[in-house]
Amino acid sequence: MKKILIVLAALVLTSCGNDDDSPSCNVVDSVANITIDGNEIQFVKYGYGLHLLPSGRHELDFFYNSVDDSAGYHSYLKITILFKDTGENVITQLIYNSDAVIIFSEGDFSSQVISNNPYCFEANFSGSIQTDEGLLTISEGYASFVYDEPLEDYSIGRLNN
Repeated sequence: MKKILIVLAALVLTSCGNDDDSPSCNVVDSVANITIDGNEIQFVKYGYGLHLLPSGRHELDFFYNSVDDSAGYHSYLKITILFKDTGENVITQLIYNSDAVIIFSEGDFSSQVISNNPYCFEANFSGSIQTDEGLLTISEGYASFVYDEPLEDYSIGRLNN
């Protein structure tokens, strides 16, 4: 009888483990790195915006800043995507701004979104666009964003899309 109780207790203890069904999030920091025409630029998280669209879907804007104090250089990066979309070419807009606003998503642009869940966002991207100064190319782009609190707890209510 003791053996049955021990086996039963062991089964109960192992089956009561953490059944967290949350999506995996291998992202540990909120950063963006891009290489434009061979020059690497590192960005830090500035913030994000969450918008409810008429379709009922939620759109996310991620904002990153880069400041090179030695040159007084300041630029920003903005990435727009629909909440929970993952896979190839689902970033709807990527804007890079230094001296001028450059919207890479209007050119030859590709992306691979790895994570886009209530806990984090992670993507790789590349592309090129013709500007007044010539062809501008992102050969290596990476962005990640970890939320301070899961988006499902956001004050506008539950995000079910």
